[in-house]
Amino acid sequence: MYLQSNLKILISNKLQFAKKTNIPRRTLEDIIYGNTPNPRIDTIMKIASELNISIDDLIYKDFTKENN
Repeated sequence: MYLQSNLKILISNKLQFAKKTNIPRRTLEDIIYGNTPNPRIDTIMKIASELNISIDDLIYKDFTKENN
């Protein structure tokens, strides 16, 4: 699964993204840095929706290969 690495690539400004999605910045950072290994589905849905990608792509697609 690629959730953490994808979020590191896709979210350039954590504070701004947190405000847009109404997800606490700390929660967002905990997901990005692996402190929350199983985030709530509603949180993942908000993130995917704001990024305009599917939940499946967010979790299972390796975006690091897209940039190479």
